[in-house]
Amino acid sequence: MLTPLINWFQLHEGLTRKHACENLIYLVNELLIPYFASQVRFMKSNHTGRLCWLSNLLKSAHGQHLLNDAARTNREKRKQAVHEIKSNQRSNHPLSEFEWTDPESEMRFYDDEMEGTVNIPEDAPPRPSAEATWNVLSNKWV
Repeated sequence: MLTPLINWFQLHEGLTRKHACENLIYLVNELLIPYFASQVRFMKSNHTGRLCWLSNLLKSAHGQHLLNDAARTNREKRKQAVHEIKSNQRSNHPLSEFEWTDPESEMRFYDDEMEGTVNIPEDAPPRPSAEATWNVLSNKWV
């Protein structure tokens, strides 16, 4: 019963299996359990009856709303996590105010308008200015 929901999240949201499973967990724990717990007739139903309730709910407009709500909420959580990672990276200036270090990989880098994120070799001196670019042929800042 739940595997098709994972597939639905993967298909409609373009998610990895892991993220689709996270959506399903949120849907069940935060949306379906509270919904069904408030339904007296559902609580009195046997296992087969509960599966019918779930099946019918998921086919309804309200069920689609719950699926979309789970997808939206987890999409926002993933965006927030990416934002926090980038913020953490940009707050770490160990050698120079013009470069950053990724806290996980400890790789030094700087941002360039043309190249995007440019990795700095481990043995390179600190980046001297915001305009300096690393020349891989001469191994110097230019």
